[in-house]
Amino acid sequence: MKALAEALLTLARADEGKLDLKADSIALDRLVEEGVASMQPLAGERQVTLFAEVQPVAVVGDAGRLTQVLTNLLANAIQYNVPQGRVSVRLGCENGEAVLAVADTGHGIPEADRPHIFERFYRVDKARSRDTGGYGLGLAICRSIVESHGGTISFVTQEDRGTTFVVRLPRRA
Repeated sequence: MKALAEALLTLARADEGKLDLKADSIALDRLVEEGVASMQPLAGERQVTLFAEVQPVAVVGDAGRLTQVLTNLLANAIQYNVPQGRVSVRLGCENGEAVLAVADTGHGIPEADRPHIFERFYRVDKARSRDTGGYGLGLAICRSIVESHGGTISFVTQEDRGTTFVVRLPRRA
């Protein structure tokens, strides 16, 4: 219940433009490496291989909130993957932006669900319980945090082949 309340508060603050973000210089590569290391036990439990390829990238932002985005994307990629699946994380620079991609080899997102994936309380598999399928707030929170940083989040997916979420953040010195 506490997690749900915190998630709703985050979204409400973002809606009001009051998502209290720090503006620190962040070594995003270090944040990604630490995030991937922290998710290795979950990946091992789910029989999913998790690896990262990162280039040194610095951004200005809130490390805690960006960690929240990464953790959510990784947890989803691991949880909704197939046994013996893979999750790859890539971080680099493109056109003056930091680009983070989290790709899985899961079932993909059905076409009918794609327009709704970032909506609050939306869950692709309606049969999932709240205990195992969450509240349907994670991707909405990710979008709010990324957009509050001046960035974008998008995805590409193929049914039975997997999904890749791409976060683009401005690089500011």
